[in-house]
Amino acid sequence: MEGKVTNNFFTQIIRLTLLSVNIVLLSGCWNNIEINQTRWVGAVGIDVTENGQYLLTYSVLVPSKSGEAKKYVLESRGKTVFEAIRNAIAKSGYKLNYKHLQYIALGDKLVKKEGFESLDFFRRDHELNFKIWLVVVDGSASKLLNTKESLSPLLSIQIYDAMDSMDLMGAFPAIQIYDYLQFMEVNHKNGYIAAIKTDGENFEIYKTCLIKDGKVVQDMNITESRGLMWITNKVKGRIINFRSQKDSPFSSFEVINSNTKIESYYDKEDKLKIKIYVKVEGNIGEYHESHSLTVKEFYQIQDEVQNVIINEIQHALKRAQLSRADIFGIWKNVFRKYPSTWKNIKTDWQEIFVSTDIETDVQVKLLQNGLYLNN
Repeated sequence: MEGKVTNNFFTQIIRLTLLSVNIVLLSGCWNNIEINQTRWVGAVGIDVTENGQYLLTYSVLVPSKSGEAKKYVLESRGKTVFEAIRNAIAKSGYKLNYKHLQYIALGDKLVKKEGFESLDFFRRDHELNFKIWLVVVDGSASKLLNTKESLSPLLSIQIYDAMDSMDLMGAFPAIQIYDYLQFMEVNHKNGYIAAIKTDGENFEIYKTCLIKDGKVVQDMNITESRGLMWITNKVKGRIINFRSQKDSPFSSFEVINSNTKIESYYDKEDKLKIKIYVKVEGNIGEYHESHSLTVKEFYQIQDEVQNVIINEIQHALKRAQLSRADIFGIWKNVFRKYPSTWKNIKTDWQEIFVSTDIETDVQVKLLQNGLYLNN
């Protein structure tokens, strides 16, 4: 009898334990919110007002039974970004959810006045990832978020797709919060960011903003921006136009592969030298001189494309050196190769960067030559 009572006691203990475990495992997420009880933010624009407050503009997505999200735009203000975000609750009636945030747009007045300090909230929020695109807007960020959609039902997705494909264009750099943190914390607060302009109907990524000491100080035109892309090894595709003769129509070269390496060394006079090596492979997209190339024309095309790339790199280097800002991170190569020397020169690096002789070695290889050559 005593044995049966003991067995029943342990059986009850086991059942209660299993029940407790099931309650914990099957209870769901403690902070779960029903989809109709929240609103998703697709994009955020940040501007600064005349009285110094932050003006935040939100592209808010509303879930629907049809499966197609609807969008509306709202604004909020605050002395800090965090306060402005909380103030948005009163206008939307919901606590906004940023888990699907596609990009953050910064008004040019804001970044020129205080740099990127307004991003501090987004780097600290544990619900956000660091793969959110960043872009500067010519004018106000609010105007961009109120731009009408054209190619996509949602502007936030349209701009996300445009930024995501920038490396295939080889024209302007697309950066995310992670890249911004690298600029601020690793690259001595020097870097770059693409800029967008809009007329309210359409938008265009049209230049690069040069960041020095955490603030936008210069603009880089498309030639300088393309040089930046080569130096930082961000070109995954590109169409390069060239002329085979001075007055001939443009022909085109399609970049298929490219790779950039940077080397540093000291010459016989113990002077620091930097050399940028760029290797490019590609095909002819258009050629208006003849359908079958001669050997001379074949090598001439490689030389023409090489000259275009060298010119772009030199323009980018000149812009950065005039701004006294190593936005490319060339210092990293010096640090890795000469760690002891770097300790003595790191505080003066920006001035050293300005006066350092930087060489460029570009090698262009035209592929599929068997389809073109006329022997």
